[in-house]
Amino acid sequence: MINKFVKYFIIFTILFLFGTVTFLTFDSDFRRYLFSRTISAYKLYQIIALQSYLKGDDIEGASKQLLKYIKVSEKFANGKSILLYGIYDAAKLVESKASSKKDYLSLEEVFKKLVEQDPNLYEARVWLAKSNSHENVKIALEHINKAIKISPAQDSAYRVAIKIAQDKGDKNLANYYCNKYKNSKFGGSLPRYTRGYLGGNVITKMAVEFLPEKEISDIYTHSGLQLNNFDDYEFTAIEPVDINGFRIYLSFLPGIKIDLTEIIVIKSESTEKIPISNISATSQSAYIENDTNELLSFLILNEGDEVLQIKFKNKIYSLNKIILKMKISRLGLANNTLCK
Repeated sequence: MINKFVKYFIIFTILFLFGTVTFLTFDSDFRRYLFSRTISAYKLYQIIALQSYLKGDDIEGASKQLLKYIKVSEKFANGKSILLYGIYDAAKLVESKASSKKDYLSLEEVFKKLVEQDPNLYEARVWLAKSNSHENVKIALEHINKAIKISPAQDSAYRVAIKIAQDKGDKNLANYYCNKYKNSKFGGSLPRYTRGYLGGNVITKMAVEFLPEKEISDIYTHSGLQLNNFDDYEFTAIEPVDINGFRIYLSFLPGIKIDLTEIIVIKSESTEKIPISNISATSQSAYIENDTNELLSFLILNEGDEVLQIKFKNKIYSLNKIILKMKISRLGLANNTLCK
């Protein structure tokens, strides 16, 4: 009786495995779905495994877990693998909890492996620079410079460089990176799960929409924004339009200051300058300072989409063009004692 049961069990198992393999062979959509779900489950498992180390402030243990994760990914490919984003997210979580020299030295091998898998991974370069900054400043600065080359406008690499200069007491080095940061506007970041108003998060573009809002909005973009100088930014309507204000759409990096000193409206038969005292201003998440009759300043502290809304005291009829006199500048990364 037992032999008969075993016989049927083996036959059933063979048929089940054969049917599963056959189904996966011919149903490519299901095969992709199953593979994708398996990878997602594995990524989730790794995050949960890391959390137990992080709750105990065990960065060294988390580093060993990350190295195991990377070792598995290397079985899929020598360079970039399908697990790279998952490893990056896990490494970012662990790095956010690292603070001491010991922590960063424990994570150095992880960061090296990430750079090996993708040499253009900006944040991995910055993390590796942090790990080297304690014992090998020359190597740290090499990684900082490579990170800046990947994305000149992002601030993380400059922050590490300026801290190295502070620790060395090297004002010339600090000034070099401070000035380089202040004048860098190219590059940026790309949201992974959404699309920004202007594509990626950059400081070279903005857009304007005239108010009141239409059912189908006309959005006027301006590329080539300048840093550190007042400039005239012109937006010309498709046809004469009556407006009571406008919105400015931005997808900036953090740490940006916008100074608005003048609004000129050009109408069909006249030109009018609108005083700052005759407008009201709000924003999605920016902060406002220098609210005087001659200057209005917005502080952009968050990365990503931002909306600045300006409303006029009186309605403007038959507008053809609006000119905004503005200065866009980057907030400092250190005080004047270190960075002139």
